[in-house]
This record gives sequence, C-alpha cells and structure tokens, in this order.
Amino acid sequence: MVALPRWLTRKTGYKHLRYQVALHFEKRDSWQTITQFYRLPGQYQALAGPVLDRILPALDARPLEITVIGCSTGEEVYSIITCLLAHRPGLAFHIYAYDISEEVIRKAEVAHYDSAAVMKSPIPLGMRETFMRASEDEFVMRNDLKRFATFQRADLLAPDVTEQIRAGDVVFAQNLLFNLDRRTAKRAFANIVSLMREHAVLFCEGMDLDMRIHLTKKFGLTPLEFEIEGIHEDGRRSRCNGWPYHYWGLEPFSRKRRNWRRRYGTIFVRG
Repeated sequence: MVALPRWLTRKTGYKHLRYQVALHFEKRDSWQTITQFYRLPGQYQALAGPVLDRILPALDARPLEITVIGCSTGEEVYSIITCLLAHRPGLAFHIYAYDISEEVIRKAEVAHYDSAAVMKSPIPLGMRETFMRASEDEFVMRNDLKRFATFQRADLLAPDVTEQIRAGDVVFAQNLLFNLDRRTAKRAFANIVSLMREHAVLFCEGMDLDMRIHLTKKFGLTPLEFEIEGIHEDGRRSRCNGWPYHYWGLEPFSRKRRNWRRRYGTIFVRG
C-alpha cells in the first residue's frame, strides 16, 4: 500500500475510509479473543436492572435461562454470575455456555485465572470475594459459583444449531461476529436470533456496526436505550487502538450518526 502524507492520515474522513478498507479486505481471525472479567460494566448494570425488569414477569416463576455463545475461557460467564448474585439475590437462574473449542471449554470449567489478569479487570470490590487464591500467581472461582453454569462444545454455524445450543431468555454473543467474514457473520447472526425466545434480550458487542444496523432491523430487534454511549466507550478501552486500521477496531461515538442508537447499541430486545 502506498504511504500517504501524515497530514492526510489525521483527517477524520480518511480514518473512516481506511476503516472501510479494513472491514472489507482485512483477513478475519476467527481465533482472536477479546475477553476480560467485567469488561463492559454498563452492560452488567443493564442486565441487573432494565433487562431483568423486562424479562422476569414473562417467566411465569420458572428459572431464568441465559445462553452465552462464544464463551471462551469463562470470564464473561462468571462475571454474569457474580453480577446476578450481588444485585438479584434469590434469583433462580442458570447459564448455558458454548464455544467451538474444547480446549477453552475445559479451561472455563476449571476456572483458574492468572492473578495479573484478575487484578487488572474492572471487577467491583464487593465481587472480588468470588475468587479464591489458588497460588501466588493464580486465582480460582469458588465451587459454589460454578454450579450456576454448564459449559459445552457447540458450533454456531451448524445446520442443527437449535439442537446443539439451548435457546435463552437472555443471549450473549459478544466479540464473536466481527471475527467472521461478513457473509458468514450474517448467517451466524440469523442463527443467534433463532436462539432467542419470544421475550429475549440480546447482548451483541463486537460486530461490524453497519451490519448491526441492517441485521437488527431485519430481525425486528430494538436497541435498549440504556447507557449506550457509556457502554460503547467501555468497549473502546480495549479496541480503540485497532481503529481505523483493523476490522476489530471501534470508532469514536457520535450522535451525529444516523441510526446512532442501532449503530452503537449493544443490547437489543425482541419486539
């Protein structure tokens, strides 16, 4: 690629153009993982607040079921567990977590984590007691918390996806779709929607923003208007250095964007 003058690279228009090049031509890495305990604090506030306020009346006293697709080594799953135990005490729930890699599933079940990774995560102080120190360099999740989750290997792109993956009242599919080529990502999103129950809520940070606008409209999903800008900026903490040169980068928030709620929203409700 021909090097451009430095003054041109600072232009906002060039950056957005450069990002389009990355989106459409950079090779996607399906094994790249962006995960962390309590990575998007605003999402957990939404889950414990308006999301469950919307869903719980429709459950008819049965336990809440949460589906996590692309669960990786379990950081998101255990963050959800600690959030619900802290903010919704007494809530009956279970998480069904899936990943295509047997290796990461085994790691999630063992739930041993590097001390440095745990300590640098934005975990609220009151929730750090969910960990036990296994050694000087390692933490482990408490066994009584592991019982809230079931981990299993599954392929989101399989023709029998609804037989492999359990449908959920809340579905998490995060930092997954942007690692797939765009055609495959569209097929994967359709499969994700098929796993949403009638009243379900979808968490979907980590997908191409133009695709999010198109696909959420297509499938009748509405953005939850809760801390959209704050959650977007939480996501940029780990991804802003990739924008505009890599597909996984995340652009600055702008309310001047048409359909900015759909573009930057990461939580969508059915109906």
